Amino acid sequence: MRHIPLFFFLFFCTSVNATSWDEPWQEEVIARSQTLALYKVQKSGEQLQLRLIKHLIGTKTQETIEISGYDTGYSSISGDHAHAKFPHIQGRQYYMYLRQDKGQFFLSSPTAGSDFLRDNGEVAGTFRISMHQTSLKARTYERAQICLFKALHEGVCPDGEIKSLILEPLTHAPAPLGQSNTPEQFRMFFRQHIALESAYILRYSLSMKVLEPFLSAKAFHTQVSAVRALSVSKTQNRDLKLCDIIESGQGDGMARVMAVMMLATQKTDRATARLREYEPKAPEKETHLGIGIMDPRIGTFFPRSVRDAIKWYLTPVSKR
Repeated sequence: MRHIPLFFFLFFCTSVNATSWDEPWQEEVIARSQTLALYKVQKSGEQLQLRLIKHLIGTKTQETIEISGYDTGYSSISGDHAHAKFPHIQGRQYYMYLRQDKGQFFLSSPTAGSDFLRDNGEVAGTFRISMHQTSLKARTYERAQICLFKALHEGVCPDGEIKSLILEPLTHAPAPLGQSNTPEQFRMFFRQHIALESAYILRYSLSMKVLEPFLSAKAFHTQVSAVRALSVSKTQNRDLKLCDIIESGQGDGMARVMAVMMLATQKTDRATARLREYEPKAPEKETHLGIGIMDPRIGTFFPRSVRDAIKWYLTPVSKR
């Protein structure tokens, strides 16, 4: 796998009894949840019992609660709130997004909605999807996630938080991603990842002047996040700029597939015409989110190549 382990790919799901599922993206996890809090795992396995350590936002739960199952749509288990063995480690602390339904609590999936707090005070935090996690201080994680929760549930995040979370990190040149990074470069890389992904979740418009260095960054994770941020920008001819990225042949395959997926959320006639013309020439080289064949999140949809992504885009929704 080409991904440098600065992004933490969680494979602790081997205990979920061969269950597989379609992993939700972080925006959906936050939007569907009613509460965010830090919990300590008291029991795990067939049952998941949690003790409240710190309530952050949303509906405050009781001090001790039990999780009844998962909300996500499973590919190998049918029915609402499917249950599988819980992979969370007893005695450890997790920030958890929980949804409540008829007095019961549910996580999004065995890997979505749970961010692990390490002994050093840093969090393996999710801002895109659980396959791609950052490392950041707990206080920064809390401020960022509270901002995103407020925006998705109340329609607003304070301007001061947006400045600190999104605008300030993007005034710096794109940080590299490599084993030779300095600690400062690692921190800036994660801050910029969080900034771009938060801009996407918040639908916060960034100018092309701000986005251009990140769209052409060497780190493919940065390219992906910049594409997602561009898709919600109010910049003129946004759809055609995404088409340019898809057709350029220079960007990372994952970023180009992401550009197609972003265009699919807001189809325009001119983007459709461009993609239809380009489809026969689009590369078939495989790209992916970092999901291996043994990963139980294998049900997560992501086109296998730029050409597959365009074919999917051009297929009527009723026939996908």
